[in-house]
Amino acid sequence: MLITGPRLINTSGSLFCSRQLGNRRVLWLTERNVLIGITTVAVAVTLLLTALQLKRPGFDNKISGLSERMRDGTFEENYNRLVRGMRESLYRFDRPGLLLPLMRLSEAERSRSRRAAAGRAWLHSQSAVVAATVRNGMDGLPSTMHNVQRLRALFNDSWLVLVENDSTDSTRSFLYNMTLTDPNVRLLGCGRVNSALPCEINVRYGSGRQHLPGVQINRTFSEEVERGLIMSALRNLYLDYIYEHLADRASLLLIVDPDITWQDWDLDSIAQGLYYFAAKPKLQQLCAHTTQDSHLYDPCTLSFHLNKRFGEDTKYPVVDYEKSLWNAPRSLPPVKVESCFQAVSFYRMSALAARRLRYRRSPGEWMCEHNTLSRQLDEVYIDPQMRLRVLQENIG
Repeated sequence: MLITGPRLINTSGSLFCSRQLGNRRVLWLTERNVLIGITTVAVAVTLLLTALQLKRPGFDNKISGLSERMRDGTFEENYNRLVRGMRESLYRFDRPGLLLPLMRLSEAERSRSRRAAAGRAWLHSQSAVVAATVRNGMDGLPSTMHNVQRLRALFNDSWLVLVENDSTDSTRSFLYNMTLTDPNVRLLGCGRVNSALPCEINVRYGSGRQHLPGVQINRTFSEEVERGLIMSALRNLYLDYIYEHLADRASLLLIVDPDITWQDWDLDSIAQGLYYFAAKPKLQQLCAHTTQDSHLYDPCTLSFHLNKRFGEDTKYPVVDYEKSLWNAPRSLPPVKVESCFQAVSFYRMSALAARRLRYRRSPGEWMCEHNTLSRQLDEVYIDPQMRLRVLQENIG
């Protein structure tokens, strides 16, 4: 009987296991009734030579002390299924003792320039939807739209879906003018599509205070809970429209914060990250590494898996990574997280549309609405090499 993984060879009641020590393979023998003699030695030598010729999978999993009753066809089938699953896993851990789940990359994929070139080539055949909500966004809206339009040019086709409400500046007219020059722009709000009429929802909290956007607004706990409900409802407007009209025509969804003043986006930085959607079919969401000054932008949307999800190690390096993504090594692969957004986040459209996922809330939940969408997905990553920089956060 042969089982891939650790090599298990059953003969004459003996159990031989091939293990890796340094650059050498070693075979050891455990047997209830050890038969000492030339015949046993000859068999052991033969099996050793055979084991050394077997191709090992690329994992250092070791197994020892299997009882006779476990070494049967059912166990072998299940063991091999687990090994196959490991080979197909989207992530790995960086090294023993430091349990940071990183996306698995081949040697060729470690080249940023190769990823950027391959990503650009792939995007030429893809379609995307860019979505956002905005209110009083004119301080940053021109900057965001400038960068979004540059990015849209990389795709074969693209659409822009924007929900606007209650603006007292020229946001509505700015967006409406875009619909007049670009047939792929959709302006939503108050049940209308591509209307110049103002959308006045005038939502108020239970306290009687008017809802205003922005994380820097002073709110009570109850008002923060209500804010999450309001923003989720607004964002579900663009999701509902996309699912109904565009989901079957686009492979990617990009959700952005549109009222930010940006340093011009490095399109190669984005393309190298979008390459992963082409190469990793399991990938469902990828967030940019967005900073303002020397700090991670919008840190409330980023949450990491608890240590004990992956092990008992207390040296989990993600703690330092979370405190300052600015210091993350530029060569670090995408990191598996529980949720992220960072003002620019890409989603595989089919991962959302297949279940028509929407922003959700639980009673009393204070969590940022973006977290509630991410946590419905299995493979969510932040890419330290997709680096974007906020010059100014504008509060509408």
